[in-house]
Amino acid sequence: MTGIIYTNKGEMKVEFYDQDAPKTVANFVKLAESGFYDGLKWHRVIPDFVIQGGCPNSREGANGIPGTGGPGYKIDCETAVCFQWPMQVEIQEVLNFLFVIREEILRI
Repeated sequence: MTGIIYTNKGEMKVEFYDQDAPKTVANFVKLAESGFYDGLKWHRVIPDFVIQGGCPNSREGANGIPGTGGPGYKIDCETAVCFQWPMQVEIQEVLNFLFVIREEILRI
């Protein structure tokens, strides 16, 4: 499955691994189609490495700290290896509102 993320800098074509993580992909699609991501900002940008977005606290007028909000629920990790944050806190659940885009998985 593929998709397009529309930004003020252009379009990003992405490939979803729905055979590896079907519930995660379905949740992302559900949130996107509901408008959850509309108007959000990239709250973490490291040039030539990663961009991170999907937090409702990055929306103009939001009260929370960008990078800390979500839709009010989490989903289980579907992959054999779940990632770790820089603080070495292991995440046992996928933060479903958050997506990280690394250069090697983008098809721009």
